Amino acid sequence: YWLIPTARGRGLIDRFLWIIEEKAFNILKLKHIILGIDVDNIASRRVAERNGYSLDGISKSSRAWADGSFHDECEYSKLKSEWVKENKNA
Repeated sequence: YWLIPTARGRGLIDRFLWIIEEKAFNILKLKHIILGIDVDNIASRRVAERNGYSLDGISKSSRAWADGSFHDECEYSKLKSEWVKENKNA
């Protein structure tokens, strides 16, 4: 996900992520969702953590950038069972 700067800070990504989770778990019947986030992207890491994703680990030099360089990537995940528990009253 990416938002233009003027749209940031309004909770749009949080709402978007919930919609994606709802579709992924209830319609596609996925068992888990994985988010790959550049280790230096603190804002995106906060979004993942704020929305109940767990940091599973960091993959070294696994994210390729357009300039040909490689960067470390955080892997966050959420299980369907965790989502159901979070949204039992939804």
